[in-house]
Amino acid sequence: MSKFPLDVLEKRVFPFTGTKDPDVLLGAVFGEDAALTKVGGDILVSHVDPIVGAIGDIGSLAVHVACNDIATAGVPPRWVLLLVLVPRPEDVDLLERIMSDAGRAAEAIGVSIIGGHTGYSSGLSRPLVAVTAMGTASGRRLVRTKGARPGDRILVTKGVGIEGTGILAQDFPDVALKLGLGEGDLAEARALMTGVSVIPEALALAERGATA
Repeated sequence: MSKFPLDVLEKRVFPFTGTKDPDVLLGAVFGEDAALTKVGGDILVSHVDPIVGAIGDIGSLAVHVACNDIATAGVPPRWVLLLVLVPRPEDVDLLERIMSDAGRAAEAIGVSIIGGHTGYSSGLSRPLVAVTAMGTASGRRLVRTKGARPGDRILVTKGVGIEGTGILAQDFPDVALKLGLGEGDLAEARALMTGVSVIPEALALAERGATA
């Protein structure tokens, strides 16, 4: 899955965002992962992310990836809406596995799955999962990507390429073995998926003044 460049978004996406609401503090803009909406005396932080390239652990991965983007805004994620589409009506076991994985991931990070949509579509060759994650600022200092400046130090808390490496090892092991990796390498790569969540470190860094 790839993303459209800025010029396409500016001409064909951003002009069509509906009613201008004064309670939308940060809406659809290039480079920002989370929307900010004033709700009563608080600020709702929300983000949506699809997972289409993975099959193994897709439910867990979808929850973690979306909730990470709430946490990197400086806010603990609290709720998620989950969209799950499978290719065929017979794929009920696949549907249950995805939901079970998503439920375990949500419980592990203290998040509630509060709704969503399930279904099937013959136009799909593999499952599609999308998660909308939400949290409330509750007086916390919010972190935005626009806070990044030239010369900033970049902190990597676990490693680079964890998610992609884990997906390749889980979903394409035959390719990896043909390229010369061993079974031990694959097991180690699959284990990286347990470290996808960055919620604790993101919140800790936000409290200590992270700028982006």
